[in-house]
Amino acid sequence: IQSILSLDHLVQVNYLCMLFVANMMCAAAGYKMEHTRRTAWLEAQLLDEFAQRDGLTGIYNRRRFDEHLADVWQQGVREHRPIALLFADIDHFKAFNDRYGHQAGDEAMKAVAAVLTQFARQPLDLVARYGGEEFAIVLYDTTQAQAVEVAEQLVEAVRGLGIPHQDS
Repeated sequence: IQSILSLDHLVQVNYLCMLFVANMMCAAAGYKMEHTRRTAWLEAQLLDEFAQRDGLTGIYNRRRFDEHLADVWQQGVREHRPIALLFADIDHFKAFNDRYGHQAGDEAMKAVAAVLTQFARQPLDLVARYGGEEFAIVLYDTTQAQAVEVAEQLVEAVRGLGIPHQDS
């Protein structure tokens, strides 16, 4: 500090201006680095979320189902809570696709998936496309009697869609 005070006034102003500019450049670079790091993290999270979703229905895929079931199973054991697992299969789906076309089959699949997601009400519940026209529903802290009731409501809700199928 003693050496700075001994400099003439113009040199001191110049020195302080350079110090200010250097600090601003470092602050801008730090901000840009932090912004880039956060953006990369968010993009990775988004990519991971897309990787866990079924492209057609938008619900979770088989890989996410397997991971979730393992996690929920461990939590259920720790907390002594029951877990219900429901499987749903669209009957005669190949015949439906053959008669009405794959686009109609895709729309039917999306409609059924949308109905099934309404029954995953708790935070640890999950609906996933298990494969083809098969779906799996994990219901955490759900007894057998409750699961049977949910399954019956599910069937009625899917029937309520009124999807026509002349060959079934």
